Amino acid sequence: MPVQNGAEFISEAISSLQAQDFGDYELVISDNASTDETEKICRALALEDPRIRYKRLASPVPALSNFLSVLEETSSPLFMWAAHDDLWENNWIRTLMPCFETESTVGAIGRLETIDCDAIPMLGHPAHGAHLKMANSRYYEFRALRFVAAWEGAGKANLIYSIFRTHAVKSTMREALTRSVDFDCAVVLGLLAHGAIEVVPETTFRKRVCKIEKDAASTLLVRHSTVFVDWRGIFAQYARARAYDSESNRALLQYRITAPKILSYAVSGLVLAKRVERWLRRATRLPKVLSQRPHRN
Repeated sequence: MPVQNGAEFISEAISSLQAQDFGDYELVISDNASTDETEKICRALALEDPRIRYKRLASPVPALSNFLSVLEETSSPLFMWAAHDDLWENNWIRTLMPCFETESTVGAIGRLETIDCDAIPMLGHPAHGAHLKMANSRYYEFRALRFVAAWEGAGKANLIYSIFRTHAVKSTMREALTRSVDFDCAVVLGLLAHGAIEVVPETTFRKRVCKIEKDAASTLLVRHSTVFVDWRGIFAQYARARAYDSESNRALLQYRITAPKILSYAVSGLVLAKRVERWLRRATRLPKVLSQRPHRN
């Protein structure tokens, strides 16, 4: 659990992990030089529960470095990042563990729900209730393409909070740190070279989305639902992934994966989708424009 100034929610997040019905785990907390009550809260909880190990960094480091810091502390074959403000259903670990009986699986995650600062479900959020199945294909090329093409607003970056095979995460994160790529999507894409990320809807991950993120998500939902509400199929799917030129996808371009051409093809497809989207917008506006033109007798 990498954290910095997370006093408001960290007790609730830790309690959610302590309530797991699978108890054979260790929780490593890496405090990125917090200036609030985070240290006091964590040290008290660590004294009460021997599964919790707390360490504090003397000075702040980039967020990605703190993510790597907690990863390097583990020797377990399986690993999961836990955000200091999220919640997990109490069967989370036990339900996902059987996925790793299949060698081709690199990660496993449950159903995604979005909650607000008061832990109330955000039913109107575009990622609420999502089954993040864009990365569960047996074939690397297909899962890489689907992941890159998936709309960011549907929550694909949350795949980084899956349970993973530790060796795969360590090799991927070291490369990400070397290349100065600090985006969730880029790290997940690197992990897809090691295997599929399975989705088990019988357990739930509750991602906390506070006001600023909530407002941004609402804007995305309105923007993406107005034009394509009546369209189906591949054009709608790819057009909703219109953020191919966003900061996150630029980060994906920096990341070298096993078959670099695949990412190139994916981005080319998204560029094409952007052109299709513009054409569809013009096509939907054309009848209205024509109807507004004055008729000549």
